[in-house]
Amino acid sequence: MKKFKRNKAVAKGGIYLRKFKLLTGVNLSNLDLEGTNFSGMVLDFVNFEGSNLNNCNFTEASLNHAFLREATAVNANFYNACIIGADFSYADLQDADFRKADLLGCSFRHANLLCCKLENTDFTGADLRMCIKEYADFSKANTNYAKGLG
Repeated sequence: MKKFKRNKAVAKGGIYLRKFKLLTGVNLSNLDLEGTNFSGMVLDFVNFEGSNLNNCNFTEASLNHAFLREATAVNANFYNACIIGADFSYADLQDADFRKADLLGCSFRHANLLCCKLENTDFTGADLRMCIKEYADFSKANTNYAKGLG
């Protein structure tokens, strides 16, 4: 995995990207982005495939149709994010916080959702087949038309 090149736009604990509110369609695959603050950013169609997103903050971010296949996002914060049609297949999302997020039509096939916070999350039409869901809290989650629950 390539280490993201650090420069003067770096904040302690991660890459400082706040000056770029819009990163639509950017290729950030196979990078070490651990601890980066993406809160409130528009990350639609961004490719995070295979990237290290551990401890990243995606609070209130937009990740519509983002590609997070095989990404590692342990303890990442997706609180109140809008994530429609994204691909989390084979991603490690252990202990991630998805509370109040919109995850309509997302694919979590073979993903690790162990101990995730999923309260009040909208999984309408999501694919949760073959994923690890032990100890994940689905309380008050909308799972209408979701596959793989039951």
